[in-house]
Amino acid sequence: MEYLLVTEPNGNVITDQSGNILVQQKPGNILMFISSSKAVTLFPNVKIQADVSTSDFILSSEQENTISRTSWNRNEILELINLYKSYKHLFKSTTMKNDKVWDMLAQKLPMHTTEQIKNKFKYLKQKYMEKKDNMSQKSSGAGTIKFDYFFEMDEIFGQDPDVQPVSTASSSRGIHHASKTPSVEIEENSSRKYCKKQK
Repeated sequence: MEYLLVTEPNGNVITDQSGNILVQQKPGNILMFISSSKAVTLFPNVKIQADVSTSDFILSSEQENTISRTSWNRNEILELINLYKSYKHLFKSTTMKNDKVWDMLAQKLPMHTTEQIKNKFKYLKQKYMEKKDNMSQKSSGAGTIKFDYFFEMDEIFGQDPDVQPVSTASSSRGIHHASKTPSVEIEENSSRKYCKKQK
């Protein structure tokens, strides 16, 4: 079996809360965690942080309740967006649960719990969608919605078909292709001639 080490864009290894290392198993491209001791034998040139203790990550329910609502500053929000962008491919993976990926993000943002991070990103995505909808033609009479992180979120979701449909149909406007590349708009022919069937 062959393994490939999965790293962050800066080259750091990706670990879970137990200190296991993320690798990709060949063949099959299966993402999985292996123990750090096994990773050291497979990848001797890679420096792996030692002494990762799970006790550092376990909070009592009382501690978790006291920090369940913490405020986020601008730098933390930008860091969360950048981390999501870096880990987006893992969220789309069919071999790794999203909860594992959220846990990995939580390790990078130690001031917030996994649940806080998930909720904050869900809120940011919701606000992005509201702003995107507000900018569309169908809401021309609506007031402008302000969203400070629109451009950062648009880098992640701007080309996503769930956010930006490939095409939409409207009986009054014809077919419109939603794309950042120039496209041709197909309009209905308004000068149709109606002929009476002759006997």
